[in-house]
Amino acid sequence: MTERTLQPEPVCDSKTNPSMVRQVLLAFLVSAGTVFGLTGCAVEADGVDVPREPAASLISVVRSDFDVVVFGGSPSGVAAAVTAAERGEKHGHRVALISEYPTVGGAISNGLGAADIGGKSAVTGYADRFFQGVRDTYDDAGAWNVTPSDAEEIFRGHLSDAGVEVFTDETLESVAKSGEQIDCITTTRSQYCGPVFVDATYTGELAAAAGAPHRLGYGDWFDYDEPRAERVWKVLSKLEPEDVSGAEAAFAENPYVTTGVPPSASWVDDASDGRISMTYRLCVTKDENNRVPFAKTGNYERYADGWRRWQGGLTWGVQLAGHGRVTGPVQIVPTQDGKWDFNNGHGFANVPAPDGLFTGERDAVFDQLEDYQRNWMWFLQHETPEGVRESMAGFGLCADEFTDNENWPYEPYIREGRRIVGEETLTMHNIDDPAQRVAEESIAIGTYHVDNKPSEYRYWDGVMYRDWASYAAVPWYEVPRGVIHPVNLDNLMVTVNVSATPRAHGSVRMEPQYMAMGEAAGAIAFSSLLTAVPPVDADWQSVDYVLRMNGNVRKLSLVCEGMTTARHRMAAGLDPVTCEPSALKGNRR
Repeated sequence: MTERTLQPEPVCDSKTNPSMVRQVLLAFLVSAGTVFGLTGCAVEADGVDVPREPAASLISVVRSDFDVVVFGGSPSGVAAAVTAAERGEKHGHRVALISEYPTVGGAISNGLGAADIGGKSAVTGYADRFFQGVRDTYDDAGAWNVTPSDAEEIFRGHLSDAGVEVFTDETLESVAKSGEQIDCITTTRSQYCGPVFVDATYTGELAAAAGAPHRLGYGDWFDYDEPRAERVWKVLSKLEPEDVSGAEAAFAENPYVTTGVPPSASWVDDASDGRISMTYRLCVTKDENNRVPFAKTGNYERYADGWRRWQGGLTWGVQLAGHGRVTGPVQIVPTQDGKWDFNNGHGFANVPAPDGLFTGERDAVFDQLEDYQRNWMWFLQHETPEGVRESMAGFGLCADEFTDNENWPYEPYIREGRRIVGEETLTMHNIDDPAQRVAEESIAIGTYHVDNKPSEYRYWDGVMYRDWASYAAVPWYEVPRGVIHPVNLDNLMVTVNVSATPRAHGSVRMEPQYMAMGEAAGAIAFSSLLTAVPPVDADWQSVDYVLRMNGNVRKLSLVCEGMTTARHRMAAGLDPVTCEPSALKGNRR
């Protein structure tokens, strides 16, 4: 199994001028590190980074004070850190970005090369800056897709230029608070203190550790009287009679299939069991000079017996979609340089996240999923019907990506974590109702359709069931500021697992929106520091000014003005003449 205790060289890009006190501290830390093995990056003297070795003593947890602490290296976290650092540079503001993984850039730097964009004209501000970097990298004015290593290089370039101090491979251990404010967070290597914190993780780690109320899973699916909130069980496969005997035992070996529990007549009764989903987005290629073939592991038969029975009841379909995409049991989208983004289709690679992901067993969860998905890839290439095997033939992992991790991404694609309970909650009413689609303090524009992935598989009496994947077209809508402010923490902003219903989260959970909300958090952080108030009380006019200076457009009326045809306006749910929000026409599912 892939080793996950990597110790990459720390990156600390501070522009802070070292004082004599810090130089003395540095000398002490270096000497102490010789004896005690300190971790992370010591405070730099004269711009020199000093790496530290793995911790062996409590003295390794050294306090560092920052003006803004961003926990989570996702694109949203990068946007927050870069915005806060660039705006605060003249004021000497010090910004830290702490990633739980060796990489920064989250899903995009870990295989999500074909990010879901939605409305391209609504990609503004930092998100547009990133994608402009993609276009510049490939000298292609129409490029949106990117390879993992190129994506991380773009993100790291922005962080370095802004003077953000970057710390990687850190795990959150504790949070110190005073009342409704976070004072410090302690990781496996250091302690980070400051007046402003941002949680930009995909799982809501900091928010949960700090005591922010949150929701996890689909237990509240029907709690908001939302339109189109249906969710039902779907028959995925009816096993052939000869495959039924022994099937329950075979599927019980699969950690992502529930056996022995029949699905209820209505999914309402099973909503509390609905879990979020995850998968690894793999970088794959057919280039023989840059390909690592897929190989099964020693656990292959544990999974394969059930897969064979399951596929016997399927009518497999594989087709080539536009732009060279392959769809069916898998979705494979070309990115750049002969590389592709592998995603799950209607197969078994998108799985429910085990409870251990949220109870301190992350590495074990990741290892299990990696083992499972490596075997799934081998199964697709060797034991499926001819059409599927042909579509998968020749693919292997990209040999020049994740070179110190067996060419496997460091983190899976987690589609939803702990959704906070915020000052405001985004619901389908805010999306569907023209009267509620405009927010007084808008931090982003949502454009992507509702996309709630299946979250559970159940086998019962010869039938494999899957909860229904929920898709629906939506009009464009404004995201209110209150969704990033937890109700009980004044100086924490949460920019990925925002306050939203499960169904609304299925639309707002895309990386361009995450980046926009992260950028807004960075602007709020800057404003709150200037006026010495908690982020939740930061003046909106100053925040809005910063975002406008960044080219971030968050109002439907302004985006509509840039649309040149009535058809585009109507497709966004905007009146073709007045640009006022209107009902979306056509089939919406």
